[in-house]
Amino acid sequence: MIRTDYQGFIAIQAWEYVLIPVYLLVLYMIASSRKNRHIKRQPEYAYYLFGMYAKVVGGLMFGIIYLYYYGYGDTVSYFESARALVNVFYDDPIAYFKLVLGPMDWDLYNETFGYSTGWVVGWFYEDPRSYMVVRLISPLMIIAFRSYFLTTILVAYVSYEGVWRLYLMFVRYYPALMRPLAIGVLFIPSTVFWGSGIMKDPFTLAATGWYVSYVDIVLVRRNFKLRAVAGALIAVWLLLSLKPYIFMLLFPGTMYWVFNDRIRRIRNLLVKFVVLPGATVGFITGSLYVLNRLGGTLGKFSLDEALQTAATTSTYLRSDMVGGNSFNIGEFDPTWQGALSKVVPATLAGLFRPYLWDVNNIVMLFSALENTFLMVLVLQLLWRTKLIRLGYAIFRDPLVAFCILFSLCFGFMIGFTTSNFGSLVRFKIPMLPFFLSGLYIAIKLYAVPKAQRAKAERQRGAVRVLMGGRRSA
Repeated sequence: MIRTDYQGFIAIQAWEYVLIPVYLLVLYMIASSRKNRHIKRQPEYAYYLFGMYAKVVGGLMFGIIYLYYYGYGDTVSYFESARALVNVFYDDPIAYFKLVLGPMDWDLYNETFGYSTGWVVGWFYEDPRSYMVVRLISPLMIIAFRSYFLTTILVAYVSYEGVWRLYLMFVRYYPALMRPLAIGVLFIPSTVFWGSGIMKDPFTLAATGWYVSYVDIVLVRRNFKLRAVAGALIAVWLLLSLKPYIFMLLFPGTMYWVFNDRIRRIRNLLVKFVVLPGATVGFITGSLYVLNRLGGTLGKFSLDEALQTAATTSTYLRSDMVGGNSFNIGEFDPTWQGALSKVVPATLAGLFRPYLWDVNNIVMLFSALENTFLMVLVLQLLWRTKLIRLGYAIFRDPLVAFCILFSLCFGFMIGFTTSNFGSLVRFKIPMLPFFLSGLYIAIKLYAVPKAQRAKAERQRGAVRVLMGGRRSA
């Protein structure tokens, strides 16, 4: 039984459990066909099925824990709201499309929903970002016959595409690191669990992967395919519609990557020396201009309001209203000076908390173990570089620099604004594939002595030759 806000208890019927293996079999057949089409030219497709099933199982585990352990949560409210929309679809398809594609209209809401359909949760309908999730889920729920677990499977499968594209992009640059990159992108426990259920997070994680992979195609490789341009724009729209703060950090990060890639291609040192200062100023000015122009779309996450939002959110999440499952980086003023005073504790919290000694339930334990693994990788990088080569290991490659800098900025942002562990572990998942991948690449390829690095470069070259001529996905 699912305890909902408006519709009482909704029973999970026996046929839903019967159909789960049927849906999994159909998805296996579709995914297996795709894998077989690509694997000869793209050996990384060996991980395609494993990654898909990890994500689907993660989504099912998320649902099981929230339905049968906690018994409540935003996932239930999203399900209840999307179910009401689907009920409207069966009663009045025209009204359904108005609700899904049109503006939020309380008159239409009051005319459409009732005891026979159920209701979209009121505070979701008031919040455009929460209601966007309901809109995205409802078509999948039609295919899933209004079943919670079948809808979860479809959400996990659809959102997997963005994660997979991100993995393909990394492997294209570092084919010798196919296996560690699969761990870093496809099999991170937090992203598999939190990024696969009926929530905002699967869609924002997928949009992040789509955006970065399409930026690589269009701006780094300069392949102006209409599909890639359209995909990038759709990803931006999804991020701005769901969690605009992700785009606030992702946009300057990807522009930094593109900018440095262009500079690195300049062979003449004199030209590079002349171009670099002006290009740097242009990059910073352009990023600020775009983010300022998006101020209305970003709302409380705009540059003008971000600090006040951070202070208000942090104060709220430290309060007793969130159940005491929180940590404290200390008080701060909503000013740039106040923010800078918390750079170190906020960044450490965003990247590595909860620590093992913060654990008070089984879900936090898994997150703490994952964070311990991240700390071990960071210590390994520091040890192998002896700190002397740390800058080289990070900034040698523009993509690695983007991954690490984006992760540090993202870690600071969520550590600065989020003092509740339950929120923290969810909010950080868009960062994790970049942080882990950046660490793996820096450790394996650049944090080594010159002779070992030359050997690794030869291996990378041999793999590229072996995989040459293949079509990028």
